[in-house]
Amino acid sequence: MFRLRALLPRVARLSAQPRPPRFPAHSILAARNVLTRAFSRTPHLRGARAAAPTPTPASTATTAHPNPRTLIYYAGKRTIYLGTLKLYTVLLFSYTSLLVAPQLIQTDHADLLKKLRLPTDLPRWVLPTVFVLGAAVPLVFVSWLSPPYVTHMYVLPPPWARNSPVRLLRYIETMGSGASVELGTIRWFGRPKVARVTLGELRFDRQRWGCVNTVQKKGPGKWYVDWRGSPSKMQVPEGATEALGTRVRTLERERG
Repeated sequence: MFRLRALLPRVARLSAQPRPPRFPAHSILAARNVLTRAFSRTPHLRGARAAAPTPTPASTATTAHPNPRTLIYYAGKRTIYLGTLKLYTVLLFSYTSLLVAPQLIQTDHADLLKKLRLPTDLPRWVLPTVFVLGAAVPLVFVSWLSPPYVTHMYVLPPPWARNSPVRLLRYIETMGSGASVELGTIRWFGRPKVARVTLGELRFDRQRWGCVNTVQKKGPGKWYVDWRGSPSKMQVPEGATEALGTRVRTLERERG
């Protein structure tokens, strides 16, 4: 008990004295300098540090849109309907030719001829041929009428006209006869097809019962474009299609 009373004042004095820091400031600075020198001397770390990109004013500056093509016309849902119709006619003709017709040739269809009020002594190949020809009618009809239907139309403006609709319209209104235009259509199996023509090659002509209203002057190109504007609600430059149609008419009048 006496020893404890004698130690308490000493413990109080020691606790009142400020304790030195575990890691002095000079040792922390020295360690940081050592690590910095080691980092700069290590080859792979130095390469990684050098490879880090540094922001420059040129990289953050606003530039023109990298895509040279600008969409000015899109048919919207009509593209889906047309592609589905084409695919349906191809499948119908394939099903009739590969499955229905061979089955009719191998079987006796006298009962079917009686129901159709046809002579029962007809050769077996007559009825399958009628089915195949009937399936070929919609295929030929759709294939003849639908290829000219344009689903997409692009122009290739210069960089200064790609980021502003006003500048794009100004460019379209002053396009020359050598400016390029891309017209996209749909093939039989729904595959897209893009034809690039110059503005001077286009002229207005009504063909195929009104399914063609734009033709290529010296070439096989025949298309249908709704020059009143893009049928789709997709965001395209407003008035671009009408401006392009007006420009085509202007160039056609200038050529005489």
